Amino acid sequence: MCHTITEGGDNIDELKFLKRWCQFNGYIFRPNFSGSKYSCYKFKPLECSVIRIDDMYYVFSKYEALMYNRVLKYRMHKEKLSDENLLSL
Repeated sequence: MCHTITEGGDNIDELKFLKRWCQFNGYIFRPNFSGSKYSCYKFKPLECSVIRIDDMYYVFSKYEALMYNRVLKYRMHKEKLSDENLLSL
């Protein structure tokens, strides 16, 4: 099941939203690894975390994973914010 975010009446995927957010804020969206849930948890280093974006699992550093989770959580609960306010988090 793919999670979507409503933006201006349009639904966009979490991954597309995160990539756009990263571009706007000067971050590079570069996971260490992506794949199935099993493979991500099996091969992740201790200093990394696994997060689910849409229907895929990604391995990021703990700092990046926390940041992306917070951005997605904030966006899901604050859909009425303007894009300018959201992208400047």
